[in-house]
Amino acid sequence: MNLRRTSSLVAVVWLLIAGCAGPQSPVEVYHYRDLVREGQIAYLADLAEALAASDESVRGAAIRSMAELGPVAIPRLKQVVKEESKGAGPALLALGMTGEADVVGFIRQYAVHPTLGAAAAEAERTLEANLYARVKEGDLEAMEAYLDAFPDSPRAEEIREARRDRLARQAFERARTTGSMEELEAFLDQYADSEDAPMVRVMLGRMMVKEALRLLDAQEYERAREMVSRVPRLDARREQEAARVIARSYLEEGKALRAEGRDDDALERLAKAAEFPEFRLEASRIQADILMVAARARLQESRIQEAVVLLNRARALDISRGEEIAGIKADLVAEFQAAIHAEDPVARKRGLVGMVSLGEEAIKPLELYLGTLFARKDYAKVEEVVEALAEARRAVPEGVENRGIDRTTALLVNYLKASLEASTGEVIRLFGSSDFLRYWNAHVDPVDPRQYPLVFKVEGATVRHLGLSRVALAAKALLGENTLHLTEGNLLPEEEVTARIARGEVGNDPAQGLLTRVQLCARYASILAEFNELVLENRDRFMAYAVGLSVPPYTAADWLAVAEGFRRAVANAGPTGRVDIAASRGGIRTNDTSLISADYDHRSLTVLVYDPVVDRLGSMTETARAEAAQRTLAVLMNSARIAFGLYAGVDRYTVMIGSTERTQSADSRVRGGQFNPETRMMISQKFFSKIDWEAIRKRNGTYTARELELIDLRWYRWQQ
Repeated sequence: MNLRRTSSLVAVVWLLIAGCAGPQSPVEVYHYRDLVREGQIAYLADLAEALAASDESVRGAAIRSMAELGPVAIPRLKQVVKEESKGAGPALLALGMTGEADVVGFIRQYAVHPTLGAAAAEAERTLEANLYARVKEGDLEAMEAYLDAFPDSPRAEEIREARRDRLARQAFERARTTGSMEELEAFLDQYADSEDAPMVRVMLGRMMVKEALRLLDAQEYERAREMVSRVPRLDARREQEAARVIARSYLEEGKALRAEGRDDDALERLAKAAEFPEFRLEASRIQADILMVAARARLQESRIQEAVVLLNRARALDISRGEEIAGIKADLVAEFQAAIHAEDPVARKRGLVGMVSLGEEAIKPLELYLGTLFARKDYAKVEEVVEALAEARRAVPEGVENRGIDRTTALLVNYLKASLEASTGEVIRLFGSSDFLRYWNAHVDPVDPRQYPLVFKVEGATVRHLGLSRVALAAKALLGENTLHLTEGNLLPEEEVTARIARGEVGNDPAQGLLTRVQLCARYASILAEFNELVLENRDRFMAYAVGLSVPPYTAADWLAVAEGFRRAVANAGPTGRVDIAASRGGIRTNDTSLISADYDHRSLTVLVYDPVVDRLGSMTETARAEAAQRTLAVLMNSARIAFGLYAGVDRYTVMIGSTERTQSADSRVRGGQFNPETRMMISQKFFSKIDWEAIRKRNGTYTARELELIDLRWYRWQQ
C-alpha cells in the first residue's frame, strides 16, 4: 500500500516537472491527448506548446493529436494562429486535418500571409482531401460540407451527383417503408431520373389503379379517371389496364346518369365507353335504348327529322333494332302519305314535311306524288312541296346529311325545269298566234262567242305558266339561288298588276318582259272568264244593264268597267232579280235607261227600252233636243254592240225606246205609266259588222251620219 502511494506521487511529481517544459516525446503528446478526451481541457495548452517543439516527431504528434480532438481543439488552434507564434504554421496544418468545413474561411484569411501563406494553402488542401475521403465513404454530411466549402472545386459536380443519389436512396427507402402514394409522388417529383425511379413508377402505377377502382366503387367517376389517366405515363405496361378502367368509369357513369334522367350526358359517357371493345356491346345497346325513347318523344312532338336522325343513330349502334326501326318508318310513310292527300292544308303540310324529313324511305311515294301534281298542273300544291322542303331543310340538325331532302329537291327541280320549258314555249306560241294578234291586241270582246275560246286559252296557258313561275320563284327563294334557272324577270306585286290592268295594260305589249305579260294576261283573262260566266248565267240582266251604257265598250279598260259594274248590279239585284238602275250607275254606264222587255226568237232580237229623257223632249230647247238625240243614238247603238255578241245567231236587232202615257197599277213593268214607243231602230248583222267601233270609242261614243246610214231609224214622236 505504501508502495502504491509512493508510485502515484512519483508520477504526479514527474508530470509537474514535465508540464513545466511541455511534452518531450510523442508518447507524452498522446498521453495529453487522451487526458483532454477524458475532459481535462487544461492540457490543450500543453498540446498547443508542443506545436512549436523543435523535435519534429513531437511537433508532428501534436499536429495529429490536435486534429483528432476536432471541435474541442479548434478554438485553441485558432488562437495559436492568431498569435502568429512559432506554432502558428503547425496549428494551421492541424486545423486543415480536422476535416471541419467551418474552418476553411479562417484558413483562407492567411492565404496571402507572408509567413503563414504556405501553411494555409497546405491546410486547405489537407481539409479538402479529408472531406473528399469522407465523401467517398458515403458520408452525406461530408458531401454537404464539401459543397459548402468548395463549391467551385472540380470535384463539386461529382459530389453533387453523389449527394443527390444518396438523398434519393434515403427518400426511396422512406417511401417504400411507409407505402404512401404521396411519398412516392414526392420522390418522383424530386428524383425522376434516379436509379430507383423505375421501381417507384411501377409501385405508384399499381397503387393508382387500385385507388381508381376504389373511387369507382364510391361513384367518384371523374376523380377515378383523373387518377388512372396518369398510370400509362408511369408504367407503359399498364396502358391497356388504365384504358379499361377509364372505359368502365364512363359505362358506370352513363348508367347512373340515365337513371337520373340526364340522357344527353349519359349518351356522351356511353359513347366514350363504347370505344373500349370489352364494353362496346353493352354501351351501344344502352345508347340505342336512350335514342329510341328520345325518337318516339320527337315523333309525338312532330319533330320528324330529329326523330329520324335518332332512329338512324339507334340502328347504327344496335343492328338488332333494324326491323323495329324499319317498321316505325313504314308506319310513318303510310301516315304521311295519307296526310298529303287530305283536304286540310295544315294536314297536307305536316304530311309533306314528314315525308321529306324521313329521307330515302319516302322518295318513291314523293316521286309519285310530285309526278301526279305536275300532270294535273296543280301548282298550288307543288308550292306546298317547296315550302315543306324549305322547312325540312331548316330543321336539319347541324352536321347531319339528309339525302331524302337532296333527292326530293332534285326531283322537284327536274319536274319544274321540264314543265317551265314546255309552258314557256306554249305561252310564246300563244302570244304570236293569229287569234291573239287579231283579237287580244285589238281588244277582245268577252261577250262575243267567237272570242270565248281565245279567252279560255289565254287564261289556261298564262295561269299555268304563272303558277309554275310562282313555284319556281319560291323554290329559288326558299331552296337557294342556284336551285333553278328562271326566265328573266320577276313577278309584279298584286297591287301593281291591278293598277296596270285598270289602265288597260293586258299583256299585249311585246316590249314587256315575258313574266309581266303572262301576269297581266292571266289576270285579265281570269276577269273576262268570270265576267263571261256571270253574263251567261244572267243574260237578260246583262242586257238590262247594257242599255244604259254611255259609250260602246271597246278597250280593255272599258270591259273591266263593264264587268265590275255588272257584278255590282247582280249583287244588288234583290229578290226580284231586276237590275237596280241607281246602283248600276258608274264607269261607262251613266244613263238611267231601263229594259222593259226582250223578245228573242233565234233570228231576231227586239227590246223595249224606257228612257226618262224621252218624256221631256217636248219641253226641251233645240240644243237640248240635239243632245237628247245623240243620247238616244247611244242607247240604240251601244245596246246593239252588246246584243249581237250576247245573242248568238241574231240577224236583226230592233230597239224601241218609249215613254209613259198614263198611270197603271203598281205591278206594271213600268211603274206609274204605260209604255208608248217613241223611237225605233233596226240594224242587221251585215251592217253591224261594218261599224268602226274603235273610231266611235275614240270619239267618246259620238255617232255620225256614217253610222246612221247603216241603220233603219224612225223617230215617231219627232216626225209627228
